[in-house]
Amino acid sequence: MNDFTPPTISDDEFVRTTASLSHTLAGRACDAGEDPWRADLAAVLADHPSAEIRGELAARCSLGLLRRLVEDPDPYVRWCATANLFCRDDRIQTTLAGDPDGRVVAQLLANHELGRRAVQAIIDGPHTEAKATVAARTNLLGALLEQLAADPDPLVRRPAARTLAARRDRLVRLAATRQLPAAPRDLPEAA
Repeated sequence: MNDFTPPTISDDEFVRTTASLSHTLAGRACDAGEDPWRADLAAVLADHPSAEIRGELAARCSLGLLRRLVEDPDPYVRWCATANLFCRDDRIQTTLAGDPDGRVVAQLLANHELGRRAVQAIIDGPHTEAKATVAARTNLLGALLEQLAADPDPLVRRPAARTLAARRDRLVRLAATRQLPAAPRDLPEAA
């Protein structure tokens, strides 16, 4: 007589278990160079119907798989991808910076210093709050700041103008207080 009853698992428990598996799997290098079965399993999980599972994978997967997951139709997966350390890649940053969902762009800004192409994608995009965040950054190139200062939205224009004004003030103060050293005595006089 067989008195073994298989355990039942709810859909939520299945999703949590599979997400945990994808988290563990992604935490290890999912590149084909490491373990081909891990890369194959990661590729299968990248197509899983659950956004939670794909999101867990996106947060920790390899560069190649991340390039695929930043194009995922679900914004949650793209939002999770912003936590991945491979988001330093210019192509991935630019893709996420041009995301149609403002929450994805905001999370990218919160997690990473962006390159010029990604900043340009934000400037060209529709997300006012992301543009305002970029406009307040002091390390932005002058040409990009000037583009933001010309934005029709005052929420973007004001922080860009303040950042430009602060930069100009610093340059003026530096020029006014800078004292050039005296010429060495052994140099011949200019003719």
